[in-house]
Amino acid sequence: MPLDHGLLSKYLNLPTHNLNVKFMNLLELDFSDQREIIEMKLNGWSHATILAHLDIDGMTSSALLSKILRNKNIRFRVYPTNYEDFNKPINYKNVIILDLEVKEPYSANILDKNAIVIDHHNINPIDITLVNPKQKYPYYLPTSGHIFALYKEALEKEDWKAAIGIISDAGGKEWKEFIEKVSNYYNLKIGKDEYFFDSDLGKMAEKLNSLITLHGRRGALKVFFKLSNSKSIEELEKDKEIQSNYEKASKILNEIKSDFEKNKVEEGRVLIYNIDSKYKRFSSTFSTSTAFENKNKVLAIYYKLNDEFYRFNIRSQVENLDLREFLKINTNMIVQGGGHKGAVGVTVKENMVKEFINSLINYVNGKNQS
Repeated sequence: MPLDHGLLSKYLNLPTHNLNVKFMNLLELDFSDQREIIEMKLNGWSHATILAHLDIDGMTSSALLSKILRNKNIRFRVYPTNYEDFNKPINYKNVIILDLEVKEPYSANILDKNAIVIDHHNINPIDITLVNPKQKYPYYLPTSGHIFALYKEALEKEDWKAAIGIISDAGGKEWKEFIEKVSNYYNLKIGKDEYFFDSDLGKMAEKLNSLITLHGRRGALKVFFKLSNSKSIEELEKDKEIQSNYEKASKILNEIKSDFEKNKVEEGRVLIYNIDSKYKRFSSTFSTSTAFENKNKVLAIYYKLNDEFYRFNIRSQVENLDLREFLKINTNMIVQGGGHKGAVGVTVKENMVKEFINSLINYVNGKNQS
């Protein structure tokens, strides 16, 4: 079905909601109009391919959406992916892209695929059906929470899965009321961390992520199937494969942390660490967890992808600093990537690594020094 530009344009300039509301209840959000866009797009589909971000939010989003597709008798396959894969030809029709920011030149491979993007990153001018919570609300809402809010009646019993996805993507602080309600309903421990990382739901997100960290796409698919088939968090807690992988990943992360403390470079408010490429799958997980342990710092973890490129995972705990702005003023050095205000992942050419690091140091310690 062709894109209805008239219907979609209704959401591009909606008035913002009250920014003084500290904690919004996820169940109060009204995405009925966006759901209508999705329903129009899916109308007549017999099959679909889900391209989902290779992380817990992406896999949780896929698990939630898969239930909706099953209800519509739409056959589907799930392919965990990342931004680098957008450079490759996409050889299937009826594509649903979850938790991945689509922009030029990535969109060129998708334009003729009858695609829909459900994402919570930046809103870019692309000629593809896009559904993004920022089109309606000025809040940080991970894609798993967005899909749950889109189909909250059909996904009523999947609320704990949505909570896992939200926490995994550092959205627990914004959706405190929802996380607490879900935790209390299922008699789960909440913990003391404001992002709920130490809650039962947060710990399960960490355990599931160990499968992705250790096994990449294969592990991500395991996460998808386990979330799709589990009827309670207790089932996941009893899963021996999840537990064994979590123990193995924790041991490796402790080794990385020890090396980080010995070899990190500190330049003002910037911490820089060149992680061994054999641990590249741990880079994103380690950068996120370590960033929260270093308040008022920017953490840059990087590793060698191949003979030509390096990959950076950058996390910020500096208030009023927007990493997206840093990326915009350094586009000449960035091959691909993107992210949020406080978390980005980018690929840089090998001969630009030193310049990129120096630019980050100057940006954080100069312009944004308060």
